Amino acid sequence: MVDTLHGVRFRDPYRWLEDQQSAEVRGWIAAQNRYADSIIGDTPSRRQIASRLRELMGAPNIGQPRKAGSWEYFTLRRSGEEVGAIYRRRAPARPTPIDPEAEYQKIVDPLAIRSDATTGVGIEGFSPDGRLMLYSVRDGGPDEISVRVRDVANGADLPDSLPWALYASISFDRTGAGFYYVHRSRQIGPRLKYHQLGTDPARDSVLFGDGLEPTSFLNVSFPQDGRWRLYHVGHGWARNDVLLQNVSRGGGMITIAKDLPAHFAPQFIDGKVWMRTDLDAPKGRIVVVDPLKPAREHWSEVIPEGEDVLDGFSQIDGKLYVTYLHDVSHRIRVFTMDGKPAGEVPLPDHAAATIRGNGKGRALLTTTSLAQPLVT
Repeated sequence: MVDTLHGVRFRDPYRWLEDQQSAEVRGWIAAQNRYADSIIGDTPSRRQIASRLRELMGAPNIGQPRKAGSWEYFTLRRSGEEVGAIYRRRAPARPTPIDPEAEYQKIVDPLAIRSDATTGVGIEGFSPDGRLMLYSVRDGGPDEISVRVRDVANGADLPDSLPWALYASISFDRTGAGFYYVHRSRQIGPRLKYHQLGTDPARDSVLFGDGLEPTSFLNVSFPQDGRWRLYHVGHGWARNDVLLQNVSRGGGMITIAKDLPAHFAPQFIDGKVWMRTDLDAPKGRIVVVDPLKPAREHWSEVIPEGEDVLDGFSQIDGKLYVTYLHDVSHRIRVFTMDGKPAGEVPLPDHAAATIRGNGKGRALLTTTSLAQPLVT
């Protein structure tokens, strides 16, 4: 196989290894495993390492909970289990930690899909009424997944499903009659599509992405119940574009950032686009763009570049929670919406952390480190 990149021809003699299910590749993998076993063998040190890894990897793992209807859904792998399942519990009146030893209602069991514990499942989204759940199924290690729709009231999958492929930005529309998704083809590039429940996915319409290259990445968010579409188009790892579409008013496309040598991470907040960017700020800053005046000269800087790398931000209850990287540790500093300091969230040293809103007056804080498993 020969690819031409930037006018230069490259021969790739290993392209055949990308088809992991072919008989030739499976045979090659088996031969490699046999050779590795012949060298490593069954030694005391190998058994000791395997035992310690099983102990560490056997710790419980709980995914971030998501509320839908009157329920709270989450993934849970209990101590000693090889794969996690999707569970739910009645949404508590107050934030309550999920006890990995407690009993919960199991919604999707990956062992029922494939009994050898090589299949993982994940929550992708819910219909507005909480009756339908989109979930993904991953077999083994490839990035490709399949997507299924489950009626959580009766515990059965609908006939609708997306075949094994690369997907992103999977989200129900505001009526629950269908869902959006990005299908990324390694051959033609990413496309935003829409699937109407009860129809053939092969006939799903393309809404955005024609002309994007296979090296492009596309992520789409749907703020204000789908009245807007916010497009994040990555061109390799070097830069990305940001586009905004007002679907409720005819679907005109607004260019927020395009063909700039920088990275942008956008959010739609109170009718404006807020972006973390390294444009003119290698360590990151936060700017605000009014869709009515999207030109760069009208951008407003809210959080300027500082001494620490700005890693992300969330708007929670009218304040900005900004995550920084300081001495290999996350720090979450709080600001008013006009950029004035308003405190800091206490965090352990040498930990990675994320924070997001969870209803009025609430936030979900997740921390993890080399010495501490994921805690929410």
